[in-house]
Amino acid sequence: MPENYELQSLMSTIAFKRSQGSSDYQIVQELIAQGHKTSVIYDAINQLDLKQAIASPVSPKQDNQEPSPQQPSFPASSTNEPAREPVNRPPVRPAQVNQEVPFESREQEVDAQSPYQNEQQEQEAPEEAMPQGELGEQMMERIQEISEAIIEEKWDELIRNVQKIVKWKDRVEVRIGEIENKMAAVEDEVSKIYKSLFSKMEEYDSHIQEFGTDIKAMQQVFKELLPQFVSGVHQMNDVLSGIKGTQKKEPRSSCVRDELHSKESDEKNQD
Repeated sequence: MPENYELQSLMSTIAFKRSQGSSDYQIVQELIAQGHKTSVIYDAINQLDLKQAIASPVSPKQDNQEPSPQQPSFPASSTNEPAREPVNRPPVRPAQVNQEVPFESREQEVDAQSPYQNEQQEQEAPEEAMPQGELGEQMMERIQEISEAIIEEKWDELIRNVQKIVKWKDRVEVRIGEIENKMAAVEDEVSKIYKSLFSKMEEYDSHIQEFGTDIKAMQQVFKELLPQFVSGVHQMNDVLSGIKGTQKKEPRSSCVRDELHSKESDEKNQD
């Protein structure tokens, strides 16, 4: 139901704008700008055209219109009789003719028709065919306008999509530039760290080399001092051993002296 209501409202809007002189292309653009769907707009236009084609009667040709190639021109009558207006007679069914009018009377009636009436019948056929040609031209114009509207709408949509792609490309390029800058900064930091580590390693290498030279010098010194130190130690051992031997002899002589002194004291006591 909402779709039918929208379709009816669009049909009334399109009819009103046509009465004001707006073209279908302008009407389609205005309705698209208002937010209506393109398919609904075209359905409303087609239904309105069909409704108008069914409701509108066949318009007679104007007197000042030039004869078309399908409409033969006839010479004017020599008399001053006013031109008769063509009478649109309803077609008579064959069944009704056979029932009401005999065959002979029908032939007489056909023979009794004036040449002017035959000319009128010949003129009515192209007049009835003319609105179909005009309707075909209108439909071609309508189709052209609708196709132009569709192409323009799709073209606008394509342009919007391309603009979105361009914006996305710009954003990606900006992000890539930021990443490249960050990578360059990281590379600089890594190179600085590498240089500092390399310098520290060089310093450690130089210190190790100096320590190695010091150790070599100490080895050389020890090689020169150890023999003398060993000989001195041996001499000290000899001295110490001699001192220990003299200390052992001294206690025996003191004992002898003590014994002699005790004997002398005993003799004195006896006297």
